[in-house]
Amino acid sequence: MRADQYVYFAVRSDDVTAVEVEERLGLRPDSVLVRGSRDPDRPVPAHHKWAVESQQRDRSLYDQIEEVLARIAPVEAALTDLLSEGREISYVLQVVRLLNDPDAPEEETLPLGFGFDRDALQLLARLDASIDVDEYDGALGDE
Repeated sequence: MRADQYVYFAVRSDDVTAVEVEERLGLRPDSVLVRGSRDPDRPVPAHHKWAVESQQRDRSLYDQIEEVLARIAPVEAALTDLLSEGREISYVLQVVRLLNDPDAPEEETLPLGFGFDRDALQLLARLDASIDVDEYDGALGDE
């Protein structure tokens, strides 16, 4: 099955900006969102987001999860410190799969299964991080 799949670890907050997260962690994000930057009246997006993304989207989800968690493991203490301050902040490991992706190369078939080893689960548990898995059917288009 042709699929586009990727993984990222995000810090989300109503009041802690991506700039502050970067300064505290000493780790440059791969992407950021600024709360209310698209629509300040609602606000959209609803949260600030600082994220470290997989740089190997052509790899299995196992490999992408391992890569992303290896990148955040060295800043675990700083992430724990941020969390312990009692501010509105949360951590999420996001797994996204677009199945039947019409834009994926026909010859490319990625393994669809994935899992978490003990070290990954322990790291995520210590950070009180959630795991969010989104799956979309690319054959449905923009319906």
